[in-house]
Amino acid sequence: MPAEAANENPVLDRLRNMEEFAALGQFLFCFGTDVLSLRDFDREELEIELLAPESALIESIKMALLKMVSSHRGLVSDQFEEYTRRQYLNRKPDVNPFGDGEEPIKFSTLDVFARVKVLHQLSVWVFLHPDRVRDKMKDSDEKEQLTWRMEPCGYDRKGNTYYILDDNRLYQRSPWVLESQPIKKAKSKKKATKRRRVSTAVEEDTDETDDPTANDKGSGVWSCVCVSLHDWTVFLGTLEGSKDPDENALHTYLKEDVIPELTKAWMEKEKQRQLHEAVANRKRSSRLDAKLARQKEEEEKEAARLREAEAEKIARREKLEAERKEKVPSSVPGLLFNE
Repeated sequence: MPAEAANENPVLDRLRNMEEFAALGQFLFCFGTDVLSLRDFDREELEIELLAPESALIESIKMALLKMVSSHRGLVSDQFEEYTRRQYLNRKPDVNPFGDGEEPIKFSTLDVFARVKVLHQLSVWVFLHPDRVRDKMKDSDEKEQLTWRMEPCGYDRKGNTYYILDDNRLYQRSPWVLESQPIKKAKSKKKATKRRRVSTAVEEDTDETDDPTANDKGSGVWSCVCVSLHDWTVFLGTLEGSKDPDENALHTYLKEDVIPELTKAWMEKEKQRQLHEAVANRKRSSRLDAKLARQKEEEEKEAARLREAEAEKIARREKLEAERKEKVPSSVPGLLFNE
């Protein structure tokens, strides 16, 4: 879904600014195919499917997550609310969104934000069974496993922390503010090796609050800063000429390492979009040509039927005329009258 759509859709804008949505998307990118056996899809499709009234993709995601969390085997869609409610009652009863046995609440009746929180919570509980995850990720090596944890890519003068996730979007989290504790200025960071796609790690001394999937009450505000290439260009401009060492380091990193890779990725994505559009247009054109051909054939058959009917009508009329003439008696010579 285009970035411009968020400006016209407050629901989409709020969804993109949810930390749970960012973390859920990152989890699905890393583990969706191998651990959950889902088909490949991107963040834009996930947005569209979440906002749709019904979605086969969301149905697949929620059931795959529940099966990884629950010990019950043979789960089917109709059992989702019951067994997910059991997970909440066992682990986080205070935030159970599914009601109780007497007044159950269906997943489909929750708003999109509540549905995202449920899916995110299930993805967090998946790691309570690391052996299940490890068993499905046998082909991953230790180096790849290090990329599963998202590290900050930079900081600004206000102490905001920035992350680039595997959806090629830039996210910001404001500083953690505790009572009677001033905001600590972030140190300038040294750039480290790249992650797959565009995302990279930054070497630093961090604590657990640097985890973008954390949702502690003391954490700062999470927001999505850049979605489109235009967003990235505008954001980069805000760092241009900064004398702050953190912002200068972030600007250099984004300009030299991130933007070039993003540009390539977007060009390839646009190329694929145009290709798919061309194929769709050809299919649409072929269907239209076939439809026109069928229509022409039907019109020709109808015209031939009308001609044949008209010919039969004329033949019957001529036959009747001939029969009528045969029934008329021969003329009898009449008397001649003198005038």
